[in-house]
Amino acid sequence: MLPSELEKLARTHAFPAVTLLLPTQRERPGNAEDRLRLRHLVDRATEELLRGFDRREVAPLVERLNTAAAEVDFSHPGSGLAILATTDESHVFAVPFALPERVVVNERFAVRDLLVGVHRMPRYRVLVLSAKKSRLLEGSGTDLAESRSGAFPVEVEPPREEDTPHKDLPIHESQREEGYRFVFRAVDRALDEIDAASPLPVVLVGVERDLSFFREVTRHGRSIVGQVAGNHVADSPAELGRLVAPAIEAHTAAEASAAVAELREAVGTGRASSGINDVFALAHEGRGRRLVVEEDYRYPAHISGDGRSP
Repeated sequence: MLPSELEKLARTHAFPAVTLLLPTQRERPGNAEDRLRLRHLVDRATEELLRGFDRREVAPLVERLNTAAAEVDFSHPGSGLAILATTDESHVFAVPFALPERVVVNERFAVRDLLVGVHRMPRYRVLVLSAKKSRLLEGSGTDLAESRSGAFPVEVEPPREEDTPHKDLPIHESQREEGYRFVFRAVDRALDEIDAASPLPVVLVGVERDLSFFREVTRHGRSIVGQVAGNHVADSPAELGRLVAPAIEAHTAAEASAAVAELREAVGTGRASSGINDVFALAHEGRGRRLVVEEDYRYPAHISGDGRSP
């Protein structure tokens, strides 16, 4: 689920538009409670629809809700589940953040909780290394999509022995080893342009040999935040998202710890401000360097006419 996709759904105008939100138990795949709670939400939505509309009018929407609920994959749950449906369309999202339990029937989808969660999830890239074909994926949470920008996927033939005579190589290197370096230098160059335009953390995936050769030649070492060893060249984006999730969670936790440590030091030296009004005013003046927000913090507000305070 990408922010742009959600923002498009937020503009959907149809009456009725139904939004079901549900926290799910990621640590208990396939549990019966999540299925039962979703069933209750569908029933609540159906009752609300029948109170406000003719049964025949909303029958296609009720059918869409039931079909969407039946297709939810509870064997691979996220921390939250969202179903959005109108008479003409339905969308199911398993998300890696908790959601409140809600049923909303309105003229638009209730996507605010989803947008907040998506914007708080760190975006990252996954580089799947292979001497034959290296792939780049990008996303957030466990939702990844193949990157088709630049030169990816990278398919490069290493120099043949007749093109690069063995005598031209350093004595301690074999032709095959230099071939791997040649391929992964090309992969690294393909990453240059993408990283320059939008730097993001990168998790490497590949067999130990490929990981080793890539780390030897890369100029992007500071962007690499983790790696997963193994042959996953044919894995789907969903499989790769689940595979690298522990590495991203560890990286995010480390970044949070570093931010809190920096905050403590800033408080001790009088270089920190707290409270929504003071922080908002300083940010408005362009004086903010790092914003540290408690998890699940909310402050519903309207902005003053001069834009200086909530």
